[in-house]
Amino acid sequence: MTAAEPSAGRATDALLIVALSLLAVAGAFSAPFLAYDDTVHITHNAALDPKVPLLSYFAPDATESAAGSQAYMPLTYLSWRLDRFLYAGWMPALLGSWAPGVRATTWLLHALAALLLWRFLLSLGVKRGAALGIAALFACHPTACETLCWATERKTAIAGCFGFAALCAWTQRGWPRLVRAAVATTCYVLALMGKQSALGLLPVFAVLEGFGGAEGLRGEGVKSQPHRHAAALAFALAPLAAASAFFILIGLRGHAHYLVPPPGGSLFTALLTDAWIELRQVRNLLVPTDLSASYAIEPIVSLADGRLWLSLFVLAAVVAAAIYFARSRARAFFGWLWFFGAQGPSLNLIALSCPMADRYLYLALPGFILAVAEMIEGLWDRAQTEGGRRRLGLAGCVGLYVLLCGGLAVARGLVWRDMHTLFADAARKEPRSAYARYGLGQAEAQAWIDHARDGYTSASFAVADGRMPVGLAYAEWLRRNGETTAAEARIEAEAHADAWAAEWTAFFDEAVDADRQLKRGEVALELGVYHRLRGEPAEAKRFLKLAAHPPPGVYEDPGIVQEARRQLGELGVPADPITP
Repeated sequence: MTAAEPSAGRATDALLIVALSLLAVAGAFSAPFLAYDDTVHITHNAALDPKVPLLSYFAPDATESAAGSQAYMPLTYLSWRLDRFLYAGWMPALLGSWAPGVRATTWLLHALAALLLWRFLLSLGVKRGAALGIAALFACHPTACETLCWATERKTAIAGCFGFAALCAWTQRGWPRLVRAAVATTCYVLALMGKQSALGLLPVFAVLEGFGGAEGLRGEGVKSQPHRHAAALAFALAPLAAASAFFILIGLRGHAHYLVPPPGGSLFTALLTDAWIELRQVRNLLVPTDLSASYAIEPIVSLADGRLWLSLFVLAAVVAAAIYFARSRARAFFGWLWFFGAQGPSLNLIALSCPMADRYLYLALPGFILAVAEMIEGLWDRAQTEGGRRRLGLAGCVGLYVLLCGGLAVARGLVWRDMHTLFADAARKEPRSAYARYGLGQAEAQAWIDHARDGYTSASFAVADGRMPVGLAYAEWLRRNGETTAAEARIEAEAHADAWAAEWTAFFDEAVDADRQLKRGEVALELGVYHRLRGEPAEAKRFLKLAAHPPPGVYEDPGIVQEARRQLGELGVPADPITP
């Protein structure tokens, strides 16, 4: 073999990884921005105005008033600012929106993340074919579509790109230890500036060092140094831990209004519920056919719940089998610890309203694929088959599965092209998810406005331009339209308005997690107004009472509570106490 052949092979592998990464964004690449957060964070975000000083993004709370959030992600805001400079001036005239430019930048970050992952795996002693398969599957797995197709989720791609760069630097051969640590820490901080879910990589660093670093996972020097001394390990990880502590404090402060009680109400029930969530995540990774923009998670609150024991049994069996049959049990074990550890920020111990999401798997996915890949290689090693046939069969099976996942990724991207398709898909797959019902209701409300707008006179147009709550706008439209709206448009508009009301009613009547949703008060208030103006006082009181009394531990806009109580007073219901 000539010296040029390995380099040519590596180049071919890299090009294949980059090409496959396109599949995760192809389905939605040309779509416009989604009303699902893209307008708030990108297109109408005053923080991205060219007059805003760039350094201001690095001050905590700088983007709160503009984006409605205190999430500290300065690198993400800088990247969106760059996108606006590069694409907003010319791309809308050509493609109708500059959203394709935003997705192109996110794709570049994702492709680079996949390449860095590939190089990191090679440094761990993973064989060339296995490293290529793992990186390729990461690049085109359907769960990555949420990160690439949803412009707002650029932050996850940044966290992955710089996070995997930090792992590569940490294991770089030939660099002095201090240089490796300095570069890795810098990249890790940049990952945290993209999104604080990068905190999940700290356990990966710790586990890696616990195995003796890349040398240990390659099987080099394991006998003389199977584990690092605890003090040495703590010293090596100290800069990463310090950065993590800083970002945890900022994150807790910034997300104070977004935190909700753990699923089931306690840390214990959160852990029980996490077992069920992990089983569902593993299923979605292996068979990614039922991915959703929102998942219905009914908490496990008792040890007698059969879902808990099913989850623990299946997870234990899968993990044990993967480690037992692995070619390198150390790498398989490391992969599982990576998978579970990287999900740490989303394990609901400090809970948000969304306990399960595809984007939560982005940083954890490589660990899962590594563990499964080691098991597959180990099984093939045990088979008494001629070497060439074995390699060909293994490569064929892996290649077919990767291509299948790539095809599913393209199909999943098509779902992300517009808000109505996205949440109609979510409501069909997860009918008991409150947020799926909320999102589909919002899409139906927008469809009503689009159909009604053409029939408005100039005096009444403002009713439906998004500045008035949907329930009030609908009732006002029914009162005013008269001859100004064509009968055909009115029928279409009323159908969408009915669908909006039905979905938002299902938010409370069918979902299992309505009381954990931050949109709960908004939904209840608008339904109360809607029913009140339609002359249905009993239903109006029902929903207004829900808006007036938010669940304990869930933040609600005081203005929503006050307005609900005011309207209840007009309906003759005492403002205090109110019992739903």
